[in-house]
Amino acid sequence: MIKRLFILCLIPVLTGCAALLTPSVEAEFEKLKGGAYTLDKSHAALLFKVQHLGLSSYVGRFNSLDAELEFDPSNLAETRLTTLVDMTSLDINDDDLASDLSGARWLNTKVYPQAKFTTVSVTPISDSEFEF
Repeated sequence: MIKRLFILCLIPVLTGCAALLTPSVEAEFEKLKGGAYTLDKSHAALLFKVQHLGLSSYVGRFNSLDAELEFDPSNLAETRLTTLVDMTSLDINDDDLASDLSGARWLNTKVYPQAKFTTVSVTPISDSEFEF
C-alpha cells in the first residue's frame, strides 16, 4: 500500500519535471532566398502509394534520386526544377509486386532505368504552395 501511494505521489512530480526538460523552441518561417539548390540525398526519398482493389495500399519508394532547383523569388516564371530518379532503386515490401512494377508491363526499368522531370511552368497556388 505504501509503494502504491509513493508511486501515485511521484507521478505528478515527474510530470512537472518533464515540462522543465522540454526545450522552448519558436518556429519561424524564413523566405527562401534566390539561387541554386541541390537535394540533400541522405534525407530524401520519393514515395508512392498503389491502391489494391480499393481495399489496401502498397506504399513504396525510390531510394535514389537527385534534384536541382534554380529559384528566383522575384521572377517565379524563371524558376526551374529538374529531378532525376533511379527507377531501379524501387523499394517495396512485396518482392512479387516489385518485380511486376519493374517489368515491361509497368516501369520497364531495363529499358528506362531513369525518369527525368523538368518544369515547364510554375504556378502559385497560395503564399506557400506552388504547382510545378
